[in-house]
Parts: sequence; structure tokens; C-alpha cells
Amino acid sequence: MPSWVETKTEIIHFSVNQGNAGKGYYFFKSNFDELNSELDRILSDNYDLHFQIVGCVPLTTGIAHQHAEWKFASNHEQSYAGAGYGYGWGLSNVSGAIVFLQKVEQISQEEFDRRSRSRTRSNRIAKLQAELENLDSELSTCRSRIRNAAWSTSAEIQELPGLKTRYQVGSEKFLFRKKAEETLFEKQATYKAALQKEKSLLDRQMAVMDELEGLEARSLEDVD
Repeated sequence: MPSWVETKTEIIHFSVNQGNAGKGYYFFKSNFDELNSELDRILSDNYDLHFQIVGCVPLTTGIAHQHAEWKFASNHEQSYAGAGYGYGWGLSNVSGAIVFLQKVEQISQEEFDRRSRSRTRSNRIAKLQAELENLDSELSTCRSRIRNAAWSTSAEIQELPGLKTRYQVGSEKFLFRKKAEETLFEKQATYKAALQKEKSLLDRQMAVMDELEGLEARSLEDVD
């Protein structure tokens, strides 16, 4: 019979306590009582689910004092004087852990194949859902460009009256007609490209939604 393996992780945190050892010495100690309490909680929460802890990776917190102290002294007869003392320092303590859990089941080949198909389908659904979110964001950006450039489809170059000839396209003014023409051409090209991009994104969005609908329907059939 094949083995079906499932894994997951949990992140736990616990405090780092500072203590005074006397004579100006201090120590920092991780609260391992909190660590044990968190590990007991994880074991309890996962007991009925048949998950076991198979490993831990410690997480550390850095503590540092960046510079030495600096003292100044002065009086009416002497200029300022200063003296530095002490050293900067840094240390790290364990303040958490990533806990790895695993469950192993002995199942039939038929059940193994069914679960494999279901896992593959679930991964595909998650990937398509993420793609849909990206498509929505891209469509929003694309439609913003279409709105901002839509005026260019009916815009004309206007020659402004005055002592010095100037030209206007939309709200922009130019000293040279060639520059006005280039700007209008760029805006119109941007509008056309955005329209084509929108169509491409909508086509892909429809294809993704159709595939998602089919995968979710097959997931429901497996449950039934």
C-alpha cells in the first residue's frame, strides 16, 4: 500500500527576558517556558489530526547598542572637554521557531490516485484564482489608460492667436506644430494599444473563469 504524506508549518514566538547579574552586567534569556507551552499547544491541536512534529528551525531576535556614551564637562575658566567610554555591542537570542509537522497514512492505490488528482486540481485552482486577481489589476490599469487617452480620438491641433504662434492639443500647449503632432500621435497610439490589451485580457479572463468553473465542478463531484 502506498504512503500518503501531508506536511504543514506553524510559526511560534516567545519573549526574551533581560536580567541583572550585578556589577553592571546584564543577561538576556529566551523564555523557554513559553516555548514548551507553544509546542504543547501545537501537539494538542494536531493530535486528533494525526500530525507529528518532525523538526524545528529557530528564529532569532537581534538586540544592539549602536554607540558608546559621550560625556561633556565645562566651567567658566575652561573650554568644553569631552570623553567617550564604553563600546557598542550586539547579540541575538532565540525568540521563536518554525515548526514542521507531518502526517503519514497507509492507503489503497485507488485512494492514493484520487487524492493525487484532487491535490493537483486544488493547486491548479489556486493558481488560476491568483491569475484572476492579477488580470483584474491589469484590466483596471488598462481601462485607466483608455479613459486618459480617449480624448485623443477626436482631438485636433489648434493654432492659438497671439504675437507668437503656439499650438494646443487637448490641454497641452507647444511652440512647434511638429511637437504637437507627435504628442497627438503618441496619445492615439496609446489609446489603440490599450484597447487591444483590454481585449486580450478579457479573452484570457474568460478562459480562466471557464477552466475554474470546470475544475470546481469536478471537485464537487469528488465530494459527492
